[in-house]
Amino acid sequence: MFFYYDSDQEYEVGREFKKTYSFMHEPKRNEISQYFFVDGLFISIPLYPRYTYGDIVDISGRIDKRTTEKGELLTIENPTISKVVSNNPFLFITKFVRERIGEAVMKALPQKEAGLLLGIILGVRDKIDNEFYKELRSAGVLHVVAASGQNVSILAALLIVSLQKVVKRKIAILFTGIGILFYSVLTGFDPPIVRASVMAIISFGAVALGRQTSGLLALLLTGWGMVLISPGLLEDVSFQLSFLATCGIMMIKPILDRIKIPERITLFRDDVTTTISAQIATFPLILGVFGTYSLLSLPINILILWTVPIIMIFGGIGALLSMVSPYLSLPFIYLSYPFLKYFSVIIDISSHFDNAVGVESLPQALIFGYYLIIFGIVLGLTRHERREN
Repeated sequence: MFFYYDSDQEYEVGREFKKTYSFMHEPKRNEISQYFFVDGLFISIPLYPRYTYGDIVDISGRIDKRTTEKGELLTIENPTISKVVSNNPFLFITKFVRERIGEAVMKALPQKEAGLLLGIILGVRDKIDNEFYKELRSAGVLHVVAASGQNVSILAALLIVSLQKVVKRKIAILFTGIGILFYSVLTGFDPPIVRASVMAIISFGAVALGRQTSGLLALLLTGWGMVLISPGLLEDVSFQLSFLATCGIMMIKPILDRIKIPERITLFRDDVTTTISAQIATFPLILGVFGTYSLLSLPINILILWTVPIIMIFGGIGALLSMVSPYLSLPFIYLSYPFLKYFSVIIDISSHFDNAVGVESLPQALIFGYYLIIFGIVLGLTRHERREN
């Protein structure tokens, strides 16, 4: 808290602003402009020249205030932006990899499915059509088309299984950790990816050292470390949602998994319990921050979540092979297409239903009480199970 308040900048309207900024994500775009945030300041610039991942720019301008539907917003009036030549070889490599993968995917698939695939495997959203993006947000599945912890889990599993066949276990774990770190850079250090990557590295490190590791303890240590390095994450909605969803899956899912259900639906059991656990943990935050909650979010997530690992595997292998030759990647990218098409069709169908529940504001006391009740129920059920055992 000391470092947070000591380093927190308070901007005054009318003052000059200057900063060198590195794009770790492509700016968001509409029909006439591209826009992004720097240190909480909103910056809107013309659509061209376009800036992408890895670009470094000098930004200058005068701080101004704008009134929006969600309140007052600090912005830069008529910002002057000039591109800076980067001498960072690592950033150059990651930018080249992203562009190479993007070109291979965009040439192989229709625009909607190509944007969806790039969103799932790399967290790239600027290739997704604006209308389709709105449909994803309305359906409550926007988190699926952002690189997430599930991607890290799949990547780690693929790497460790493959590497163990050619090298010793400890060396395989080391290279898996390096691969996870590189993937974190490719995705622009999204909070969900960083959280999952650190947790994976902690878990693999514990295995390599022959130590036991608790998933919940690893989550708490990871969250603590991320906030210590960047206190501003406490106010980052992406970090909050990722942390709460993971916590819900770890604490609530085991309880739901013990509920007996008909055998004919056990095929979808894991997806159902995972989705419900994450929804329970994030429901008040989604409603409080965004003001709306899709009533179809749960069934839609259940219908499409099973496709994500398949898309990630085929798309991921295709992405890797595109580094060698775009032609080698085509078979795997094509294999992901039927699942991408199914995904987009489900979203298109859901967009025809007005199913959102909206609230103007949600009292913090109500949110706090909700989590206290959930924690109490989980703690009570866990203790009851231990007594029975």
